[in-house]
Amino acid sequence: MHSILFVDDEKAILRSLKRLFRGVDWELYFAEDGTEALEIMSNHKIDMVISDMRMPKMDGHMLLREVQRLYPHTVRIILSGFSDEKEIYKSVLDGSARNYLLKPWDPAELLDFVKRTFELREVLESKKIINSIQTVRPLPIFSSTKNELTKLFEKETSMAEIALLIEKDPGVSARVLQLVNSSSYEKKMGSVKQAAFHIGKQVIKSIINDTSYFYNIDGTTDSGLHERHIWEHAVYTNKIMSLTYETFLNKAMTDIAVATGLLHDVGMVLAEESRVSHEELGGYYLKWQGMPDSIVEGALFHHNPLEASEENKEMIGVLHLANYYADSFLGKRDGALDERAFEILKINRERYEECLQSALSTWHVEQWH
Repeated sequence: MHSILFVDDEKAILRSLKRLFRGVDWELYFAEDGTEALEIMSNHKIDMVISDMRMPKMDGHMLLREVQRLYPHTVRIILSGFSDEKEIYKSVLDGSARNYLLKPWDPAELLDFVKRTFELREVLESKKIINSIQTVRPLPIFSSTKNELTKLFEKETSMAEIALLIEKDPGVSARVLQLVNSSSYEKKMGSVKQAAFHIGKQVIKSIINDTSYFYNIDGTTDSGLHERHIWEHAVYTNKIMSLTYETFLNKAMTDIAVATGLLHDVGMVLAEESRVSHEELGGYYLKWQGMPDSIVEGALFHHNPLEASEENKEMIGVLHLANYYADSFLGKRDGALDERAFEILKINRERYEECLQSALSTWHVEQWH
């Protein structure tokens, strides 16, 4: 049986939550402050903590950070108001909270959210990847991106130009998307550009300046070089995706396709000793982060485009080709080419490779082997 601990200094809120969850098949605990909450957790196994942000003595952020330290596998959720936005974002970015729910809540949506979270957790536990996903450190950021963004902020550059730069760095893009999709009551957002406008410059500044969740991959360590290659691959995948859309499909690459191209190989960063493939690990990680299903499918099916949903099959087909030729372009191999992707997109392979070879020759990197 699952267990939930609700923490709020307002007794009326706790009474409302107790009425709402009455009759569910979960063990329920209630605390009026952080100290009481930690006392309960020291005596009972708690699967999920849902905490208010503003509380005396120990606020919600402090409490969830302590829960993260002591009980890293407990799901941590914020239930708070719009006025606590800065602290909410800080909690999501440093990993102390997975999601935030806004007051006043919709009863049906809150119950459904908790149910879906437990269902997803059960899947992750059955695949033995819940620990990897819940305790993973933030995705890396190019230090060059941090430096360029800092310069843009100093020049008071427009948000549009800042968003364009963010779209070139998978690490910053992932965090921006994570923030806007952490709210369980808002429609899922797949556009990095829209997400950047939504959270604003001040939050983006905190993303690149807070050393508690920043580390770069421009170093020369084996780990740093490995991650750098993964992110370079993502950048070139997007360049090829854009060319494919514009030249062969006669349409512009969508914002959500940009995000999907950037994050499709996220499982490669996470997969150190996992028993599942990097595709599955990446897909479930993005699902746990609340990303839209199309981005999740990009991680799951970029090697198997025919398994994608009909809604996303074209985008995943483009991603599959771009992923394969980006690997070739960078002198690497990660998966075979499924030629049926050309059929899905109604593209002639010979013409495609000729066009791509011409474009790649201008990118100052060796041609594919």
